[in-house]
Parts: sequence; structure tokens; C-alpha cells
Amino acid sequence: MNLSTQQAQVLSRLSSGVKTARELTSALGISQPTLSRLLESLITQVVKLGKARATRYGLLRKIRNGESHYPIYRVTPEGDIAPLGELLILANNQFWWEPRDEPGELFDYLPWFLQDMRPNGFMGRAFAYAHGRELDLPPDLRNWTDDHLMLALSRYGADCSGNQIIGSEAMNRFWTQQHPAPRNISLSDCPRAYPAFAEEAMAGEAPGSSAGGEQPKFGALLEDEEGQLHVLVKFSPRHDTTSGRRWADLLVCEHLALEVITQKGVAAARSRLVDAGGRMFLESIRFDRLGQLGRQALYSLNVVDAEYVGDLRDWAWTAFHLEKLGMIGAEDAHQIHWLWSFGALIANTDMHFGNLSLFMGDGRRKFTLAPI
Repeated sequence: MNLSTQQAQVLSRLSSGVKTARELTSALGISQPTLSRLLESLITQVVKLGKARATRYGLLRKIRNGESHYPIYRVTPEGDIAPLGELLILANNQFWWEPRDEPGELFDYLPWFLQDMRPNGFMGRAFAYAHGRELDLPPDLRNWTDDHLMLALSRYGADCSGNQIIGSEAMNRFWTQQHPAPRNISLSDCPRAYPAFAEEAMAGEAPGSSAGGEQPKFGALLEDEEGQLHVLVKFSPRHDTTSGRRWADLLVCEHLALEVITQKGVAAARSRLVDAGGRMFLESIRFDRLGQLGRQALYSLNVVDAEYVGDLRDWAWTAFHLEKLGMIGAEDAHQIHWLWSFGALIANTDMHFGNLSLFMGDGRRKFTLAPI
């Protein structure tokens, strides 16, 4: 059997997923030295994963922009960029995550800690509208594959939820977009600026990040006596109609609910109502943003449950299991139970798992409850 035939057989075996050396030698009927020579000849296509007895081999797969290696960065609370590790795209929709300071890990899906970066909701659709045609992506976000997501985020994902950035191009865009800071406005200027921002958002040009949620919204950076504050601003339709008035009233109720939660000693986002331009605006301070540039790691209960519990029954049920696993403390578990009960009592029918989030605590599997 010639070399090219053996190379083709190795590639064929790896096309179905990651394999150990023993699996390859057994399947191909070759010796370890022969396999080593074959792998050396395929060094641009086959990658060695892990170390010592945990070593495996994977077939690299390039997505449409020609990349198979993606550096992953985090934005620190001080606003600096720090490398987290590297994500390798492999055959059969597998991913190898190689963190800087920990052993690598194989995933049969896009790693859970990147899932919240997926554009969704009102601002996600605006993100797709702004960049999808240029990248030749499906107009409907529900039809985006992991490849589509990686392509879009590695180009334009500089301002996603949390603190992570995929790829060098998006990382460079973070600096160019943030220096100078985007759309600084003062508190006193909000009644004038917000109606204009709402019109832009409804036209598909929502300023700010690709944060999720179906309610129409936009992002802004405020200047007040405390410094610079990133905010997300929900807004109602014009409230000179019955429907618009109803939505405006619901935003007022949301503001009041946040105040009640805070009074009970549970952390909630600071919010403010602005009635301007015929609309009601609910402004909430982002808790994953610190000053102009700083960010904090934030993960939805949706991705944490999917990775570690796998039930998605309700917040309280997941809190019970996360506490049992030692991933959250007793006080956070109690507060999540309280929030679930409070939401039921105020007839909140939107308590899905994307509407409660956790900060990454000390250690990889440790979390603390983020503000509501």
C-alpha cells in the first residue's frame, strides 16, 4: 500500500471524529511507527490533541473564511485584552478547546461558554440585518449554523454579552469601536437622544451590542456623576394608542418590580424611566460592563443548565441541582427560589432560562448570581 493511500485512510477515519492512536492503528492495521510517519506527513491537516496517555488526533476543518484556529480573548474589568485560549474547528462538527492554563477539552458542539454570544432577540436580528448580507448568511437567525456563527462573530462580535471575543479581527474591532467611546450622552440629554435611537433601532440600525431579548431596545453609554455607564434601553411603541399605552405600562411595572426586588435585598439592575418623544423608555445599567471598556464574564442559566444539569424545568429546580453540585452557594440558591416565586406571584410568564444570569466565580465550575 503506497503512502498516499495510507494518508487517505487516516483522513477518512478522522473525518468521523477524533481518534486515539490505538484506534487508528487497529482500524488501519498498521504499526505505531507507521502511524507516526503518516501523521507527520499530514501535519497541516491533522492536529495532536492532549498530552501523554490522553493524546488524540483530530482532522482540522476550515470554515468559509478559511480558518480552523480561532483565538479566544476576554476583556478584563479594567478594559484590557487577555488571551483565554484557542478553539480548533474539527471534522464531524467537533471542537477542541485549548485554554491557556488548563488541559484541553473536546466538545461535540460549540462549547457552552460561547453559546451566549449567539445573536438573538430584537438586537440580534438587527445584528444579522447589518452584517448577514455582506457575509452571505441566512437572514433568519434560527437558520444559522455554528459555522455561520463563528464567521459572523469572528468578524463583528466585538460587543456581545459577557466579556469574550472570538478571533483577532473582532478583537481589533473592539479597540477601533471603543476608542473613542461610542455615543456618549449625558443623563440630561437622554430625553432628546432616546427617541432618535428608538427610530434607528426600529429601522434595523440598533446602536449598541447584540444583547438578546425580544423587547425593542438599544444600547448607550451614559456620563453621570459616577462616570461612564453602559445601559440597555427598552422602549414602547408610541403610547398614543391602546397597544402603545399597554406596553408603556408594562415597562413601568418592570421598573417597579426591580425596585421591589432590590428592597428585599436581592441584587437587581438599577433602572430608570424616561418618557420622551411619545414613547416610554426603561433604562437599565448593564452589569456585565464596567466603565467605558471593562467587562465581566456572564453566562445565562440556559447554557449553565444545558451543560451541567440538562433539565431546563424551571429556575428553582436548576438552582437546587447547581447547589447540590457545589456550583452555587446556598444563599444564591435561596435567592433564585425567591425570584422564581416572586415572578410567579406577579404573573411573569417570561421566566425563561435566558432571563437569569450568573457571574463566573472563583474556579471553573463556580458561579454567583448576577443582578436581575
